[in-house]
Amino acid sequence: NLLQKILENKPYNLLASLELSTLFLNQNKYPEALAILGRIIDITTMTEQVYFNLGKCWIEFEDYQQAVVYLRKSTDISPDLTEAYYLLGIPLLKIGNFDEAIIFLKQQLNLKSNSPFN
Repeated sequence: NLLQKILENKPYNLLASLELSTLFLNQNKYPEALAILGRIIDITTMTEQVYFNLGKCWIEFEDYQQAVVYLRKSTDISPDLTEAYYLLGIPLLKIGNFDEAIIFLKQQLNLKSNSPFN
């Protein structure tokens, strides 16, 4: 994979790291995505996407508390990242925070008319 070769030569290349972590997420390779994201979290200016991807990883690992932490950070930094509101609703439901989950799911609906709930 070209992205992996780039990262072998430049392990902190932010764009390649983010792209490869997203690719791993899409391939359900969550440990690999988490390893890359953990390496770049402190040096990137694209933190909302990194936090979003970390939240997705933690949902897959069924660590819903961690998922909530990272997805909240993602929405705090980028209030227009509609997918984060939807994704944040999932772990909140899983941990029993139904009222808060509904708030975030409604927020997603308000921001994006072609929501999966429409």
